Amino acid sequence: MIFGLDENFEVEQLNEGGIQMTEQTNFGNIGIGTKEMENTKLEPKTLTIVSYEVKPIENINNDKVEFEVKHPDREDNFKVSSVAFLADKKVKNTGTWMTLDEDGNIQKGCALAQLLIKIGATNLDETKGKTCESELDTKGYLCFKAY
Repeated sequence: MIFGLDENFEVEQLNEGGIQMTEQTNFGNIGIGTKEMENTKLEPKTLTIVSYEVKPIENINNDKVEFEVKHPDREDNFKVSSVAFLADKKVKNTGTWMTLDEDGNIQKGCALAQLLIKIGATNLDETKGKTCESELDTKGYLCFKAY
């Protein structure tokens, strides 16, 4: 048995009336459907920062800042942790890494510093409630636009 493909699993589904129901399904017997996926990607618009969290990244000796944001076309909040900014006259997209200088401050010129400058904040606590335009990165995900 590989990854439980022969096992029965409970699957939550919505019937035609939108009522949630549970049934036993053998995933090993499910074929490929005929319906196209819905486009659930959001268009770039102004994001409002709700909160932030500094998270350690495994196998990398650095922390990344994840911002919880509100998008005008989505009911629930989601997280953004990358930013597009100008570097050497070119747009560069990178993560919102918590890069510190030798004095323990956010490194001048890093992506996170560029974002803070763009939204008019001098530290992470000041980001709450600030707004920033967004754009799609090369993988099609929303990122902050700091240029």
